Amino acid sequence: MTRATLGIAICTFRRASVHAAVASVAGQAVPGLAPPVILVADNDDTAAAREAILGGAGAARGRLAYVHAPGRNVSLARNAALRAARERGVTHLAFLDDDETAGEGWLDALWARMEESGAQAVLGPVDAVYDAQAPGWMRALRPHDTRPAGRPGAPLRTGYGGNVLIHVAHPVFAGAEFDPAFGREGGEDTAFFAAAVARGAVLAYAPAARAAEAVPPERATLSWLLRRRLRAGQTHAQVLLAAPLRRPRAAEAALALGKLAVCAAAAAALAPAPARRNAWLLRGALHAGALSVLAGRAAPGRGGGGPGSPAAGLRPALTEDAP
Repeated sequence: MTRATLGIAICTFRRASVHAAVASVAGQAVPGLAPPVILVADNDDTAAAREAILGGAGAARGRLAYVHAPGRNVSLARNAALRAARERGVTHLAFLDDDETAGEGWLDALWARMEESGAQAVLGPVDAVYDAQAPGWMRALRPHDTRPAGRPGAPLRTGYGGNVLIHVAHPVFAGAEFDPAFGREGGEDTAFFAAAVARGAVLAYAPAARAAEAVPPERATLSWLLRRRLRAGQTHAQVLLAAPLRRPRAAEAALALGKLAVCAAAAAALAPAPARRNAWLLRGALHAGALSVLAGRAAPGRGGGGPGSPAAGLRPALTEDAP
């Protein structure tokens, strides 16, 4: 049996926070296994950040590798990290975003859950960190938190790239890469894991493998969240259409329209209660995004922005049920 070799990938694009991300994983370890190689895949046009990133290796010195992956497309950065990991003999690769920090014991918790469950990919929670200026309803609702989509106890149908360990040497992930068509607007991780599940991959969740993500002021708005959920719904619909449909496309569109109407009515009825109202508005935006694709009025997966762009924060794998 091949001995496991661990790696950690951080994709970045002009974010100073990448140094905190690297520092948070530098000391991560799994008892009995060699310390992980750390790959920073830079999606910028030039390799201007190379020296700063390598110079800030700290405890990861000698294990930190800089991978230049130009193109301002997060799928290109993720794929460059996958290829670099495979070239180095990495069998299990964890992804962390460049604006996240891993908690104590993060990698070990992901690994333990993978060993326990036999899953080929394990997701961890990402907890939003709000500053004092964030609206009260936002701190109460916590819509920036990331958890696996779907009902509790149900098999996971997709995942996300911000906090995950992937058994990249497993046959179900052989040659698998992220689709560049989704890499500018977001959703590449949702499509990647949905395709893996379709090939037979099993996904699991490790609540103890926590990561944290500071929410900048420009994202601490209802309008940003509505755009995020709209995009998430579009990605869900595109993934849905890529597989055999359980019902005709028109029926799927009608279902999304019905759910959107319910959300709109609930939001109107709860207008005096900001947190509950906005929860229904955000859920409605998810269904509106799905409807826009199912009705043929939107084609997600095109647009501009790299891993550090606002679009790259549109993480489709949300805590609520799929549209």
